[in-house]
Amino acid sequence: MGKKMNLTYDRLNVSPTYISNFKEQFETLEYLDKVQYKNACRYKNLRTIRDTDTKKVHHESWNQKFINSAKSEDTYITVTTETENRLDLIAYNKYGSARYWWIIAMANYIIDPFDVPIGTNLRIPPIISLYKSGGVLDG
Repeated sequence: MGKKMNLTYDRLNVSPTYISNFKEQFETLEYLDKVQYKNACRYKNLRTIRDTDTKKVHHESWNQKFINSAKSEDTYITVTTETENRLDLIAYNKYGSARYWWIIAMANYIIDPFDVPIGTNLRIPPIISLYKSGGVLDG
């Protein structure tokens, strides 16, 4: 029997509109036993769960990582009308490249980068923090 996985969103910055698209009540699901794929398969090291309603099997495609807060180095901004739902623009303004939008999403526990309403306070970690010991890109 697989390990238990508890789905919770209490630490995430998720709008009620986005969450309303999901089941009203989250449930505890179990990881299925490992599937034996051929070595060349990109799914060979991913865990799987089965949706109890649809009976579909889903591969875990992302192990969530966290960007630790560095209070003395982090900056904070409030989303405006110009930056609403545009983490790419915020990343471009702060890091010089729109491709780093995922850093801001990860640091603020944002699941849907197209659902960042006006007035949301965002923590912007320095890009160098990703490479420090224990950072997402450390290694």
